[in-house]
Amino acid sequence: MGNTIQAYVVQRLSWEYNDDFYSRSEDDDAPLKTFLDRAKAEAHRRQLEWEHVGERQINPFGWIDAGLEERSSLPREELLAHLQGAGMRLEGEGDEMRRNLWEQYDQLPEEGRRLVWEAIDRIRFFGLLEVTVDLDG
Repeated sequence: MGNTIQAYVVQRLSWEYNDDFYSRSEDDDAPLKTFLDRAKAEAHRRQLEWEHVGERQINPFGWIDAGLEERSSLPREELLAHLQGAGMRLEGEGDEMRRNLWEQYDQLPEEGRRLVWEAIDRIRFFGLLEVTVDLDG
């Protein structure tokens, strides 16, 4: 039996436009680059993500048809604390709050926008896939 190694594949995650919002289209995901070091793969993924978001001026509060909590895996209070830490004012409830955050996002400095994207972790354009590779020989 041969040895195995762990490899980390950075892949482009596909989205499909459905009249008003986007939804994930996993069938069209595509591998881009493979790494043996997880930290290097994650750094590459994050860089691609930030470049993509910036070039296309994507606002994380309007991309998908979902409430605020559905955009992040963080508990609500932790998510709100992250958004405040990024420089956002938390005003209103439900859709009203999301609209207020959408309006504020473009006014944030770059560091604030990066902090928002770290908290809004259920909207991603690049993913990291961990695979086990069997080596012959």
